[in-house]
Amino acid sequence: MKPEQSLFLLKQQLQSYERIGVAFSGGVDSAVLLKSAAHILGENNVVAFLGVSDSLARREKEIALRIAQDIGVRLVEIETQEMSNPEYLANNNQRCYFCKEALFTAISKFDFSGYGVDVVAYGENADDSKKSDRPGQRAAVEFGVIKPLSSAGLLKQDVRELAHFFGLSVADKPATPCLASRIKPFTQVTKMALTQVEILEDFLLELGFT
Repeated sequence: MKPEQSLFLLKQQLQSYERIGVAFSGGVDSAVLLKSAAHILGENNVVAFLGVSDSLARREKEIALRIAQDIGVRLVEIETQEMSNPEYLANNNQRCYFCKEALFTAISKFDFSGYGVDVVAYGENADDSKKSDRPGQRAAVEFGVIKPLSSAGLLKQDVRELAHFFGLSVADKPATPCLASRIKPFTQVTKMALTQVEILEDFLLELGFT
């Protein structure tokens, strides 16, 4: 669909809220959600919550900080504690659930008194919602986190077209899940393994690979 139509549909999802928080990673989905919310509700009525842990690459954190600054919204770093959960470290097919649970738990415990946030949203799109292998969706439901992109019917291609419409620097950014996603399933997630993955990927990026 055309970006203008996508934006209209997103407005229908967001206009009933005064202020929202966005679980923000710096990827194209959450960046489009953040920018759209700022466009619809005003920059001062949107807060980006960036989950920070050993599974977040430093380069991804820098990208997220830059995008939030470019959009003009306040960004709050939220320390997540998934590395202290043995069920997350076990790295089975529910790892993403425990990751999202840690993120939404940390956000729910955050003192919102200075922000007045009505609701928290995250960047699941309509293509994601069709997949059966995304256990993080269950955590979002449990915490009452909304998914405006999906609810508006925006597919991944619609999201990317809207990113280009807004001129976001991450419009063509490949999907970049957390560092733990590189570790073989059922192999223990450790801080050392995450560090090794990050060092190697930084090296590959320096060679010019995307």
